[in-house]
Amino acid sequence: MESHYSTECPNYVKKESKNYYSILSDDDSDEEEEEGVIPNDDEGELTEEELMGNYQMLFVKWSKPTQAYTTREIKHSNLVQKNHELTKLVEEQRVEICILEEKIWAMIKEIKIMNSSTEVLDEILLQGTRSGDNIGI
Repeated sequence: MESHYSTECPNYVKKESKNYYSILSDDDSDEEEEEGVIPNDDEGELTEEELMGNYQMLFVKWSKPTQAYTTREIKHSNLVQKNHELTKLVEEQRVEICILEEKIWAMIKEIKIMNSSTEVLDEILLQGTRSGDNIGI
């Protein structure tokens, strides 16, 4: 079964043509009103001083947000720059930490070697080698 609102439905076509007519008739009535006598409306006109006053007032209202925006943009760019510098500093510190950790592990290794060497020397001394026997030392 076809839809009741089909574009081929005679009732729909009739309704659409009425809407078109009402739109045209509205436009025609507006034109007739415009063709009549134009009233002299001096109250709606502003003097040059009033226009300048309004302009200056609007300019002040416009300049405040603009100045605030500019200030925020400057602060934002400064913060971005500071963030970049601090990020770079953090990376440099991380590299330095890695270098220092490597040095610490190297020193720990040396200390372990020294401890094992002193243990060997202590053992030799405990075995009772005398000062006359200079073979191991």
